[in-house]
Amino acid sequence: MPCRIAALLLLASLLGACDTLSTAGDATLSCKPIHADFPWGALSGLTADESGPDILYAVHDHNLPDPEIYVLDISSSPALIKNRILLRRQGRSPDYDLEGVAQRTGGGFWLASEGKPGRGLPNLLVHVDDEGRVVDEVALPASMTPNKTKAGFEGIAVDGSGGEEQVVAVFQRSWRDDPEGLLKIARYRVRDKQWFFYHYPLDAKKGAGLSAITSLGNNRFLVLERDNRPFFKARIKRIYAITLPDHGATSSPLTVLNKALILDLLGVHNQLLCGASGKLEGMSSSKDGKLYLITDDDGKGNARLLEVPALPLIPGHVEIND
Repeated sequence: MPCRIAALLLLASLLGACDTLSTAGDATLSCKPIHADFPWGALSGLTADESGPDILYAVHDHNLPDPEIYVLDISSSPALIKNRILLRRQGRSPDYDLEGVAQRTGGGFWLASEGKPGRGLPNLLVHVDDEGRVVDEVALPASMTPNKTKAGFEGIAVDGSGGEEQVVAVFQRSWRDDPEGLLKIARYRVRDKQWFFYHYPLDAKKGAGLSAITSLGNNRFLVLERDNRPFFKARIKRIYAITLPDHGATSSPLTVLNKALILDLLGVHNQLLCGASGKLEGMSSSKDGKLYLITDDDGKGNARLLEVPALPLIPGHVEIND
């Protein structure tokens, strides 16, 4: 039952034990801690299992060595990391900075690895099987290389399957060739290895970016737009709906997407008392209509899992600026 925040604010702050909160508006946000029997942390990406409502998958970033996929059982509180899938490329641990994960309909996962220009590491889409073996690595077109910055791929989603499979990745920040206030969203069509790019309009010209994306099907997605601040200092933590058009561009000018506000997380988080003070990182929608988000703990093993049991009405179509 939702906590009555006004009455229990002092008590919950002392006990640190409020799992659910009631909010103004149509959304309710709940929170649970995460536990594992081994060292963990630095959670950066999240995806829901297609076969049932109780399993999520997460990845960690470069703050921990040896990239892997965590298997989370969320049927109780705290959520339990019950297994981990170590990634292997030709029998060795690959040098990835994982920022996103999305489960494929046909099995396995697509991962987003953020590039590190100082270390010569490219931004990559990485296809792995259910055992964590690397099947394919897909780099951005070479024409984009001169404009890259250290802020690259940050979230990933998969829409469609088989010959219709497409992988969509968001960039964390604008690159050198992006007009002020815009950043790129990339779509990769697997069947013919074709890239398309779009521009996403940010709420702030400086300090804002995209952290995660999740598919709603039929070219419709939710994106998490945020600043790089923890909640108690944050100004932008918002979820928007977008629709990607069938057409796209490979070079400027790019189509500028319209977006529809779904949820302002600062409005609901101000009353959240479960210790989720970190930056938001991963986000995933589930088959039963829930939305999950995860907070970044920079490797400290104290990340929190946030759940929106029922989102406000999501527009069936978001118009595109041609």
